[in-house]
Amino acid sequence: MQSASKRLGSVAFVLVGLVLLVTATGLFIAHAPIFECTKCQGNSTLRNTGGTAPEAGIDFEPNEKDEYLTQCVVRKCTFTNNAGYGLLFALHNIGRNPVSIQVENCTGDKNKLGSLWVLGPKAVGRITIQGGDLKGKPKLEHGTDLKVEGVSLR
Repeated sequence: MQSASKRLGSVAFVLVGLVLLVTATGLFIAHAPIFECTKCQGNSTLRNTGGTAPEAGIDFEPNEKDEYLTQCVVRKCTFTNNAGYGLLFALHNIGRNPVSIQVENCTGDKNKLGSLWVLGPKAVGRITIQGGDLKGKPKLEHGTDLKVEGVSLR
């Protein structure tokens, strides 16, 4: 397993695994045993995505049952004016590998479909949202083995 650290403007990624950057989504993460995205603000705001679905600011979406999303942290990021959701957790393909994702002090506004969608009917683990302001009612579709904490249903 290779480890990498990359700095792009004010966006910092620390990862072990695979991160794909695509035009229809700001960031697409399919497999990340360790991932951190900090201070995606200013010129690096994840915004104005569009084209091919899902058009999200960040899309956490494993493609295979043996892929992992563990020790993932998204901190102090802004998601705005995306054609889809600001943050999308499409965990329907992950299998039974536990997820651990922390979203800290992020803001989301003016995303066409909303700031947050969690889709994980069979997913296991925890997604925690702390601080910040993700505007709009979140769309939560998950089973009892996936805990989604700190989300305000407004």
